[in-house]
Amino acid sequence: MPSNKGLIFFCDYFIIGGVEQVLVTACNALADAGYDVLIVWTGSVQDNFILRQISPKVKQFYASSALKLEYLPKPKKPFWKRKFWKLKRKINDYKLRGIGKHIENFEHYKYLIDFKSGYSQVAKIKSVPGQKKIVWLHGSSTLFFEANIFAANNLFAYDKLVCLTKEFRQFFIKKYPQYESKIVHIYNPFDIQEIRNKSLEDLPEIRQYLPYFLHVSRLDNDKDITTVIKACKLFYADGKRRTKTIFLGDGMKLQTYKDKVKNEGLEKDVFFLGSSDNPYPWMKQAEALILSSRSEGLPTVLIEGQICGALSVSSNCPNGPKEIFEDGKSGILFEVGDAAGLNRIMADIDDGKINRRYFTDNAEQSVARFDKKTFVTLFENMIIHSLKDGNND
Repeated sequence: MPSNKGLIFFCDYFIIGGVEQVLVTACNALADAGYDVLIVWTGSVQDNFILRQISPKVKQFYASSALKLEYLPKPKKPFWKRKFWKLKRKINDYKLRGIGKHIENFEHYKYLIDFKSGYSQVAKIKSVPGQKKIVWLHGSSTLFFEANIFAANNLFAYDKLVCLTKEFRQFFIKKYPQYESKIVHIYNPFDIQEIRNKSLEDLPEIRQYLPYFLHVSRLDNDKDITTVIKACKLFYADGKRRTKTIFLGDGMKLQTYKDKVKNEGLEKDVFFLGSSDNPYPWMKQAEALILSSRSEGLPTVLIEGQICGALSVSSNCPNGPKEIFEDGKSGILFEVGDAAGLNRIMADIDDGKINRRYFTDNAEQSVARFDKKTFVTLFENMIIHSLKDGNND
């Protein structure tokens, strides 16, 4: 008989990113609350500082090795390579269907949680009577439905679908009102005290860049770094600005963005410093933390910035920033792709025209909704009550 305290989180790959940090924080918090937590890795796992934060209380199982799974990037051409790729996917799905035979005491785990595994793998797994399946939906509502990421028969095979924002949940219910009882909302968890403690670390390298604006993210297309570079070109145009702009993070487009900065003659003002094991002191001491994404789910970096006491600025993309900022009460929004608008905000901050305390004080009051203890309470409400009566939010 499955135990109400047995949880399996499925994750198809693990790199340095916001979703990965959330997974670790969630699993650690639930393990500390007395749950028996197992993470099943069904794809490649990158050894990094986030992975090393996983609590010893959390068990791990490398299904990718045990089942000899092979996930390949989808080829664009030729036709026969795409057919081969589809065959590989079907073989992997078939192997995953029987994964329960490879997990010790599989029948003990009542909740199979598709946290980050393609939103279809766990739906196909052969479960035992009494087990429930939950899927976590990361990303914006726009991308989910425009891209048609998952077929309805897979999506609604889950007992619960967790949305990261209230906005996404309402959008989802509007599209699929017949499944309202399955669609719930839970904010991502954060270890607020640990983040604040880490933000106090003395990093001598920061001093040479003060004062600065800060952008922390993966350096890929969806983060729209180009808009920030365009805003920087306007901001530094008169040659009188002392405040620098710092990018923390790595990604496939790093060299592309470095070249853009060089071509615009901004090398003395804009710097790419790579990833940091502890970005929180950088956030705490920044003039402002900037996010420029085209779309998000619930952007981790904005919440981390607010926890650190940073003034946060973000594109008003779907979903997350507007809700995190309480419609502009605890952060400053600009329109997606609006470099001129971002430049005006940067200039007003630099010129002291922005009441920083208004935004940071409101943010400090609002971040408790993202605390890991709040997350555990909402999670328990979902599995104890919602899986019975369908009420949430």
